[in-house]
Amino acid sequence: MKNSDLVTKNDLDELKRNIVDAIEHKLQDISKDSGFEKRWLRTQELADYLSISTTQVHCLKAQGVFSCKKVGGTNFYDKEEVDAYIKSQGRD
Repeated sequence: MKNSDLVTKNDLDELKRNIVDAIEHKLQDISKDSGFEKRWLRTQELADYLSISTTQVHCLKAQGVFSCKKVGGTNFYDKEEVDAYIKSQGRD
C-alpha cells in the first residue's frame, strides 16, 4: 500500500462537507419546488429574512425579543414567533 492510497482525516472532512453541501442543495431544491417553507431559521437565515445583521439578531435575542433553541451549538429561531412579533409591531 502506498502513501498516496491512504485516506487522511482531511480527506474525510472534505468528503463530509461535500456530502452535506449536496444534501442541503437538494433539500433547498425540493423545498422550492414543493412550496415548503422552513419554520426554524438559523441566525444567518433570520438575519437575511429580516434584512439585518447577525449581530442585531443576537442583540434581539439578548433583549428577549426572540427566543431560540440551541441544537449542536447552532441557534434556531421559530419563524412563526418572528412573524408574530413583526405583526404585533404593526409592520407586515
